[in-house]
Amino acid sequence: MSFGRWTTRYFEFKSDAKSGAEQLAYSTLSLRRSIYNRILAGPFAKLNLDEIKLVALGELHDRVKSERGLGPAVHARELVLQVYRFAAGKGGDVDNPAEALARKAYATFVLRERNLSRNEIKALFDGLEQTGTAPTLRLAVRFMLLTGVGKGDVISATWSEVGWERAQWSIPAERMKAAKPHTVYLAEHALDILTALRTCFPSSNYVQSQPL
Repeated sequence: MSFGRWTTRYFEFKSDAKSGAEQLAYSTLSLRRSIYNRILAGPFAKLNLDEIKLVALGELHDRVKSERGLGPAVHARELVLQVYRFAAGKGGDVDNPAEALARKAYATFVLRERNLSRNEIKALFDGLEQTGTAPTLRLAVRFMLLTGVGKGDVISATWSEVGWERAQWSIPAERMKAAKPHTVYLAEHALDILTALRTCFPSSNYVQSQPL
């Protein structure tokens, strides 16, 4: 069968609760379908598995890395890898080109080399004050910058998680990727921002009651 047909069968298998396979989360399946449709279907859908060579796959990933970024390149290679493994499990006797395509060869994430300077931070905060949006949203962005948390963390935060006297915000394990509770230590300015948000949303259980 073609790569496109094998991919369809892989998606069906991973979304069928009766298949006995380890199910993928809906968000993961949705992401992989998007990667297939946007990146892989065009060049590979009609090719048989033994027609997709390492050189062609490597050239595609180099182009994806250059034009779209590292994340899409990583996920495209991962999907090809999983489709070939699925086909092998169903009796397909063919080499997996993604096995030979080392992940680090095309997706090396560069570590941050420096922090923002004091002047850069001031310029960012000054620019934020001139942004045409709700004052509470500006406060929320300031809070994110001060604490280093993500948007999802702020959206999900509840007032019960804030320890005012200890100047701590305790994020429960179920909301952390590592499944471990995380404590955010709050500076004086961060506490002032939380106080302002509490004043704006006195009846809400959530720290931020507006979409970010």
